[in-house]
Amino acid sequence: MLPGQKLSDEQKRLLFYAALLLITLAGLSLRLYKLNDESLWLDEAIAYKAATRFTVRELLSGEQRVIGSPPLHYLVLKLWMRFAGITSGSARLLSALLGAGTVLLLGLCTEELFGRPSALLGTLLLSFSATHVYFSQEVRMYALLGVEAVLSLYLIARLQRDNRQRDLLFLTVVNAAGLYTHYYYAFTLVAQAAAAALCQRRTRILLLASLMLSGLVYLPFGLTVADSELALGMAGHSRSFGRADLLSTAEELTGVLPAPLLPFYRGIPRGLEMAVFVSAALTMAIAALRNRNDTSLRILLFYVIMPFFALKGVELLIGPFHQNDFAPRYFFAVLPPLLILLARSLTLAPRLLAGSVLLLLLLANAAALSAHFAYATKEDWRGAASALYPLLSPETPIIVAPDYVAVPLSVYLPNVQFARNGLSVRLRVMPMADTSPGTLAKLPDELLLVVSFRHLRDTDADGALLRYLAQEYDPLDEQLFWGEIMVMRARRKAAP
Repeated sequence: MLPGQKLSDEQKRLLFYAALLLITLAGLSLRLYKLNDESLWLDEAIAYKAATRFTVRELLSGEQRVIGSPPLHYLVLKLWMRFAGITSGSARLLSALLGAGTVLLLGLCTEELFGRPSALLGTLLLSFSATHVYFSQEVRMYALLGVEAVLSLYLIARLQRDNRQRDLLFLTVVNAAGLYTHYYYAFTLVAQAAAAALCQRRTRILLLASLMLSGLVYLPFGLTVADSELALGMAGHSRSFGRADLLSTAEELTGVLPAPLLPFYRGIPRGLEMAVFVSAALTMAIAALRNRNDTSLRILLFYVIMPFFALKGVELLIGPFHQNDFAPRYFFAVLPPLLILLARSLTLAPRLLAGSVLLLLLLANAAALSAHFAYATKEDWRGAASALYPLLSPETPIIVAPDYVAVPLSVYLPNVQFARNGLSVRLRVMPMADTSPGTLAKLPDELLLVVSFRHLRDTDADGALLRYLAQEYDPLDEQLFWGEIMVMRARRKAAP
């Protein structure tokens, strides 16, 4: 190209797609880095076992409610591992590829909504988002949820602009898939229903009909699990609320709104955290005020804010949901639209402010990523199983406490089978769900003990099991592993 000669539209388009691809590949590299260095932790192991142990019929019928979420991710994972292999590494690879796919989709979606500069910024922010990288390395449904969130946003924007019925059909499918991926996707539908108010009358009616159709597609599965899920959610929760609950709700919202944006799982300096949040919020506020009539920006605001308030509204109707406190992973579907909104805001903000916010965001996420890759963050069940394996004997039972941590242990213990009610017998395994004195007195004279102190606090708060073992047994071998896991061989003390 000659000096001073401008790029043609075709050259600009090719350069944009090349840059988009490079950023996506960089994001994929981050998601693949040390992908399988750590063992699966409890929730990942449940997903892994659900995909490998349960049949398609069992997953779709809701019979295996122990997995605690809708079945689509487990079905996709089951299909994926049929071709990629049944290993923890291949299971995590699916999430990494879905995470990188979300980065690429976000770039294409943002280009459609706001143009190429915003698209490149949004792709850059998501590619290096520590929160997104973290969940793109887990055998969980959150990476798939991110793909569905971006696709639905893209289709809503196209529908609002072009009113094409084909987009409406695709949106119905994507929304039904989202509901079959995570219960909290329902709050994304609330955002879409609010966005319908910005559409023309005919489009609004069709969009609301599409949302109802997605709900009807989900209804058969929803009805099969409704009784157990409501019982779980309501167990022990107050059904009344007063002023104190309203105040705590306001405080919780104030604390959690920045959560998806920040690398929550690995602490960063409080000053940097506040600088990121305040500057990002200021940038987005300026953009919203300057472009208050921009329909696409308003749709993004619905996507970012409505899920939070919808969840709290449900909570206040039936009483505090202590088991469902806000956690950033529940709003993984909020992260991509939030970053699109921020990217668009950065292109509209004064350059000095935009540059400062971008630098702060990248610094915060770089610090979090560095810590994430440098230190262990999960439970070392691979190490615990390796220590347990040489001690295994058909004569010596394994005591697992609490009982459900038998699931991650079984992933790495080939001689133990996972069965419908926990672990079953090739070796004698005794999951400790009951720590009453009568049950403890029946323990054998010699045993292998696997304890997760992190989870035992939830099921044996008064420490009855550990107290009994300390009084009645002598430790022969004892090893501790990351994630508060202990493996011990013990023998009952001789009678005095």
